This record gives sequence, structure tokens and C-alpha cells, in this order.
Amino acid sequence: MEQDGKHLAAEFSNSHADFEIIQESIQDNMSLYKTLQQAEQELELWQSKIDNLERRKSDLICAKLDAEEKKKQISHKLCKLNNEHEKLQGEIQRTGQSLKEKLCEKEAEREKLKERLIELEKELRITREDCSLLHSKFKIKATLPEKNIRFTKLEESVPTAQEGEDFLKIKCCYVVSPEVSLALQNGQALITFENEQVASKILRVAKHHINLDPGKLDVKIHPVKLGTARKFEVHVDISRKTVKVSQIPEILPEEQMRDKLEISFSKPSLGGGEVEHINYDRFSGTAVVTFVEKGNI
Repeated sequence: MEQDGKHLAAEFSNSHADFEIIQESIQDNMSLYKTLQQAEQELELWQSKIDNLERRKSDLICAKLDAEEKKKQISHKLCKLNNEHEKLQGEIQRTGQSLKEKLCEKEAEREKLKERLIELEKELRITREDCSLLHSKFKIKATLPEKNIRFTKLEESVPTAQEGEDFLKIKCCYVVSPEVSLALQNGQALITFENEQVASKILRVAKHHINLDPGKLDVKIHPVKLGTARKFEVHVDISRKTVKVSQIPEILPEEQMRDKLEISFSKPSLGGGEVEHINYDRFSGTAVVTFVEKGNI
């Protein structure tokens, strides 16, 4: 019995030792399993990183190829642009040289035109002098008969403050009825009757006798054809602010003469006033002086 008990105790002790070994082995396997799982996870992680790096590498290679292709295209375009730039530089230089030559030609032409302008101004002045001389030589002077003018009415009147440009001139109109003259020869007489019927009756008589001492005088009567006379109107505008000055001697330069006229017509002691502007023509020796306010004329 004792032996059997020892034997059972020994077996139990061995079984317990085996159980512990198995338990340790299981724990080791569990630890190894966890280690393997972690290794697999890390492997998957690294594999994912490697795949990403491979994709990035492929993308970089593609980008490099694209960049090289673009570089070739840009180099080709740059070369083409350099050639065009050189051509444009050559054209600009040629154009600049051509423009310089044309500018020199235009400058020379301008100098010729200035000389020609001086000659033409001299010719114009001489021609104006000749025209003025011929005008005064062949001018037909005709004087209108003096007539008394009677003021009848004022057509339009406004307050002084409301007077505009239309009231700066004195406007008047004259109707001229010229009498038609007839040139008589020797032995002729012109008779004018008050009544037209009397002239018609006399023209119907074939012969006319005029009693003279001594004897009678036979006369012939003919109707008179007078030229047509037309009435015409003379419109006169008299400015209340502007005067014309003539016979100005050409003894001063144009600007000095204009200043001299302005100073002279600005003196209140001479009946002048503030001058607005002066138009002076040294060729004709005339000037038009315009005052700021009316009443200085």
C-alpha cells in the first residue's frame, strides 16, 4: 500500500511537473503568437509604407520624365524666341536707322519749307500792298445823298440787367430806291407827266408842232424805255463794345503794337475802358478793339 501510495505520489508529482511544463509551453506559445501577430502587423505596415514609397517613386519618375519633356519643349521654345529676338533686334536697328534717315530728310524739308514760308509771306505782303494800291486806284466812289433820319419807335426793350448779346449792337435798316437816269443826245428832251394816261394820248398822235417865234417846230415823240430800278436794303449793325482802328503804321513788332493799343484804349481820360481783347493785323494796318463793357465807344 505504501508502495502504491508512493507510486501514486510520484506520478502525481510528475503529472504536476508536466502540467507546469505544458502551461509554460502554452504561455510561451501565446507570447510567441502575440509576437507573430505584432510582427505581421509591423510587416503589413512596412509593406504599406513600401507600396506608398513605390508609388511615390513611380510618380516621381513620371514627373521627372514630364519635367524632362517640358524642359526640352521650353529649351526649344527658348531657342526659337532667341532667334526671333535676334531678328527683331535686327529689324529694330534697321527701322531705327531708316527713321533717323527720314528724320534728317524731314528736318531738311522743314528748313526748306520755313524758307519757302518766309518767301511766301514776303510775296503775300507785296501782293497785298499791290492789291491795296489797285483797290484804291480803281475804287469807284459813290456817295449816297444825305437824308434826315427820324426815330419812330423802339422795337424791343428789356432791362439793362437782362440785356444779352443781341443788345450789344445797334441795328438799323435803310431802303434805297435809286432813280434811273437817261442819257440825252443833242436836240432831245425828256418830259415826265404826272398822269400816265396823258403820256399815252400824246404817243397816239402822229405829228406834233411847237409854236415858236417865228414859225413852228415839228418834233417826233418816242416812248422811253428806262432800265429797271430795284430797291435794295442796307442793313447796318453798330457794335456797342467793338471799334475798328485803321491806318496803323507798321513801326513796332506785332506784340508791342497790340500792347500799345491796349494801353491807349484803356485810359479813362481818353474815353476808354477795360479792354477784353484786340485783333491786330499788321499787314492791313487795322485792329479790332473789344471792350469788356459797353458805353466806351
